[in-house]
Parts: sequence; structure tokens; C-alpha cells
Amino acid sequence: MLILALLGSPELFALTGEEDDPGGTSDVQQFRIEEVQVVAQKADMQAEAYRLVSTISHEQIAALPVTTVADILQYLPGIDIRHRGANSAQSDLAMRGGTFDQVLVLLNGVPLNDAQTGHYSLHLPLSPLLIERIEVLQGASAVTAGVNAFAGAINIVTVKPRQNNYMLKLSSGMNNYLHPEVAMSIRSGELTLNASAEYSRADGYYAPSPSQREQEALTNNESRWANLYVQTRWRELDIQLGAQYKDAGAGLFYGSSTDQFDATRTAFASAKYKHHWGAWSLQAQAAYRVNHDRYEWHRGQQPGSNTHLTQNTEHLCRSARRVSVAGWHNHSRRGATQREYPIHQPTRHQPHEHQLLCATDVPPQPAECIGGTGRCV
Repeated sequence: MLILALLGSPELFALTGEEDDPGGTSDVQQFRIEEVQVVAQKADMQAEAYRLVSTISHEQIAALPVTTVADILQYLPGIDIRHRGANSAQSDLAMRGGTFDQVLVLLNGVPLNDAQTGHYSLHLPLSPLLIERIEVLQGASAVTAGVNAFAGAINIVTVKPRQNNYMLKLSSGMNNYLHPEVAMSIRSGELTLNASAEYSRADGYYAPSPSQREQEALTNNESRWANLYVQTRWRELDIQLGAQYKDAGAGLFYGSSTDQFDATRTAFASAKYKHHWGAWSLQAQAAYRVNHDRYEWHRGQQPGSNTHLTQNTEHLCRSARRVSVAGWHNHSRRGATQREYPIHQPTRHQPHEHQLLCATDVPPQPAECIGGTGRCV
């Protein structure tokens, strides 16, 4: 057996010994390979190498057959949208193998995830008519956007009016589907206003030849929802207000019951401000979101309903001073709390609180939970 090493050039081999067996009973020979030095420069790893960003513009959205934000996201790569019920009654958002609880959803940089469950992350009161673009950040570096961004983050950016625009849209279809919406973008000097209102309804699904049980579930998938959104900007001040109500039949959503029901009421408010004074800059942000949901295993059985009230608060304060032409010196503080209060439950279930993030020196780090305590720090 002859041991060979292929390094690209036979001159690298030098015979240094004879056969191990002087009597010639073995055909094994030993070779020594002259020392070879491999020199290379290590490539610097940039943070951008781990940031996969994709966007969809206002013009692209206008050309798509969409009526909700969830419909738009279906056209972006790496995003998985799972719909339940008719008329976007519930939509789960996931990225690159993550779950619906591992994607951060922001509206103009303000987080709007629900404290209880990711099932409500896309309960957004905004009409697509007011969207300037949607930015998608995927991968581990998305955690810099905030808590819940384990798999990625989505930032929805609204239009900045340059002139007055008024928009009206009406969609209709089978099973009593009806979706009117109106939106406006107004500018007066340094003051701008975005506003939208919409209502949508649909009565379940149609199937050619369903079984009796399937027909019960299909009939119990009707949906009714309404959105209201207002945003005003003046110089560096940005204020947003939004509200949504949604009632939806949830046949076979979470189990074998064909007459489940889910009702949610959501509202949020946020304010952002940033300003520059010479070499100093200041950015401040505060947001509040509240969601009330009622789930019924059998529709109309109030004693058996499961009701929750969840509240999210978020605040950010960042100051910076320019120390050179090339950079800034930053002082930042950021925090967020999310609370969940189960109500109308048996007495053995007590209200509980989850503290998900309280950190300084952004970017924030994922919360660490103390096992068995239900508490995160």
C-alpha cells in the first residue's frame, strides 16, 4: 500500500527513509512532506452580512389584488402567512422556520405585537392605501429591532403627503363579501395628516359537497371587522392613533368544535419626537396598546368563554452628541412591559404579569426567564 498526499506539486515530496522491512516483505514506504505555509487575510465580518432586507413599495402594493397587510406580506420572500377563517379573520405570520410568536411587527417603528399571543400580531388598524412601503428584516440580527424579533422584523411605513389625496375603494364578492374603505393624506405647511376607515364582512366559505359537520364549520366562519387609523406629523413630532374591532366565527380553528367564536377589540396610541441642537440630538418615543379578546368553545356560551385583557407599553429615550465628523457618542435607554390579565376565569387562575424587557444601552437583549417562576428579567 502506497501512501500518497496530493498537494498540487510533486516537488513538495522528499524521500527521507527506506522501506520499513529490509527483507522486502512489505511494500509500505514513508515520506516526509516539506513544510508548507498558507497565508491569507481574514475577511472582516460586517453586520450587514447577516441582515437580509427586502421591501415592497407603494406602487407595487397598488398593483396587487390585496385588501389587508397580511395579503401584501404573502408576496414577500421568506415569509409564511397562515390564514384562518374567511376575510382574514386571523392570520399568523412566520419567517424562515420561526413561529408566529417570533416575528416583531412595527408600524413606523412602533412595536404592535400582542402580549398574549402572536395570533393577533397582524390585527393592524391600517388601510393598505396609506402604506408607503413595507420593510422586512430577517435573520438573527433582527433582534436589534427589539424584543420578539427572534426570526425577523417587519416595519410598515406610512406615506408622507406632499399634496392632498383622497382615496375611496370598494370590494365585493360572493358569500356577501363587502369591503368599503376610505383614506386621505393631507398636507398644510409643516402639518400632515393620514387617516383611514374601513369595514369588511364575509359569510363563511363555499364548498361543492361538504359533509354536515364540514358545512357547520364553513357556515361558522363569517367575519366582521372595522378599522380606524389617524396619524399626524408636525415637524419632528409624530402621533398615531388606531382602533379595531373584529368578530369572527372560528369553526375548527383550535379543535373539533364547529361553532367556536373569537371576538377582539384593539386600540393603540404612540408618540415620537426627535430634535437636533447643534452637536446634540434627542429621540424620544412612547407607545401603548391594549387588546381585549373573548374566545368561546361553543358560540354563545358565555360561562364557558375565555377572556383576556392585554396591555403593552414601550418607551425609548436616546441622546447623542457628535464627537467628530465620522461618528456620534450615544446615550440610550429603552424599555418595554407587557401585561396579561385573564378575566372571567375560575378562581384558581389568578391575574399574572410578565415583565419581558427592561434594559439599558440599546440594542436590547432577549429577556431571560427564571424557570418555574413565570417571570422574565
